Amino acid sequence: MSDQPDMNPDIWDELDILASAWLDGCLNDQESERLQLILKMGPEYRRHYLNLVHLDTMAAQMLQTEQLITPPLIPVDKILKFQKHRTIRLALLSTAALLLVLLTIGLFIKSDDGTEILAFKVTEGSKYALVHSKADSIDTPKGKLMAKGSRLTLSQGSVELTLKSGVRSVIMAPADLTLLDENTLTLDEGTAWFQVPEEAIGFNVKTKDLDIVDLGTEFGILAKPNDNDEIHVIKGKVLAKANYSHKESATLTGGEARRIDSIGRLTEIPVKPSAFLSELPKVLPYLYWSFDELSDDKLLTQGTHPEVIDLVSTLKSPGNGATLVSGKFGKALSLDGKASFMETNWPGFKGDQPRTISFWFKLPENSIHNQPSSILGWGDNSTALSRWDVILMPASAANGNQAELDIRRGPNTAIRTTSPKPGQWHHIAISYSGAQNPQGLYMEQVYINGNRIDTGQITLVGPKSNHRKLIDTSLSGKDNRMFNIGTTLNIGIVKYYHQGLIDELYIIQGHLSEEEIQQIMLGHSDYKPSSDK
Repeated sequence: MSDQPDMNPDIWDELDILASAWLDGCLNDQESERLQLILKMGPEYRRHYLNLVHLDTMAAQMLQTEQLITPPLIPVDKILKFQKHRTIRLALLSTAALLLVLLTIGLFIKSDDGTEILAFKVTEGSKYALVHSKADSIDTPKGKLMAKGSRLTLSQGSVELTLKSGVRSVIMAPADLTLLDENTLTLDEGTAWFQVPEEAIGFNVKTKDLDIVDLGTEFGILAKPNDNDEIHVIKGKVLAKANYSHKESATLTGGEARRIDSIGRLTEIPVKPSAFLSELPKVLPYLYWSFDELSDDKLLTQGTHPEVIDLVSTLKSPGNGATLVSGKFGKALSLDGKASFMETNWPGFKGDQPRTISFWFKLPENSIHNQPSSILGWGDNSTALSRWDVILMPASAANGNQAELDIRRGPNTAIRTTSPKPGQWHHIAISYSGAQNPQGLYMEQVYINGNRIDTGQITLVGPKSNHRKLIDTSLSGKDNRMFNIGTTLNIGIVKYYHQGLIDELYIIQGHLSEEEIQQIMLGHSDYKPSSDK
């Protein structure tokens, strides 16, 4: 039976010609792009291409051995047709062609020296670095492939690994992992989920704190450089052992979790399957508030970030000062500036993780700000660089009685720009990459209505030395506050509340480009839940 569905026959002929040119080593850049495009059009094209490569390999082997080998899997009429487009070549080029297919469909290959190599996939928008142990070897893998000793660091996004043994893993950034061999992985950092089939029992994951041996299971690991590691067993069984001091060990079954303490003991904690991704998302992990649904003072939260499952967003509104009203799209959150706000149980993103917030924003007509008001944020206000929030600073005659927008990192440290005028909707986006700009500063990129604010229009608040340091948003400081909308992060002092409307709020775990931010603003991006308005 033919593997070609009832589609345009010209595409099949073109695929044969391009495959022939590739195998002959005479494919130009434009033809190469066209070949890759066809391969991405569907599995039937990739399957056909793989058959052609198989034919080429068999033909080369027949020339070298002068013997007949396994009968062709491709009908003779296809062989004759393909031979019109090319001449038989050596197996070396067919191996290169096969590699192209494997890179496309994410399968395994094996180098001549027996080193196991696996392919990995990443979420769109992910940023990673891959270093191999054999940097100068001819066997060093190219593309999204890992061999023994390969190290993968992920600064944003997610990665999916599938080992030859059948072990599958989805790991969220920030992550740092090394493939020691086909049965052993080191995880110095990352939020990692693993699914291990019965035939791969004995699979081993090593973190700085723990040595985990699978006994046929599904489990998650939280590996944190500046905190104690955790093991969460979702199904099955694992053997967990501490790496230092007491070196306590335990066999854990589904529904059990442990956190290592400072002297090597395994402390019992609640298991939390929702902390891990079990499928590779299409886009960067994100949280989303449409502000369209309210039930018992609870707002609906959506998104692909695993913590969405347990996230609770509650309106606090003395005198009913927090309500849902007609918004930019559907409904919006309205705050009256009088002790009304939205609080959550979500701690926010920690450390210097890249992040982007995007929302529609409207101030009351003719409003004049004479005191600070917090729009949204999280973190610890007690030390520099440990908080991350967006506030409006008081208007002044110097800027035409227009409030100024601050992105704060702690007491007296912020970047500041003029905020949009009251009485109309504006789109605000703030993206932090964790990278220095040409002046050596770690500055957020600010967009208003999709247009990036020039750095010349941004004022640095506080010591310039603080802007030369990575932010370090705290989730566990003495004055730490969970993510909230509409109230200050300060604890124990006078609070200031925001007055105005907010709609279509996204918090994304990663840095976005100007084009991506514009797509979110227009509602055309993959970040918008399909079930939403």
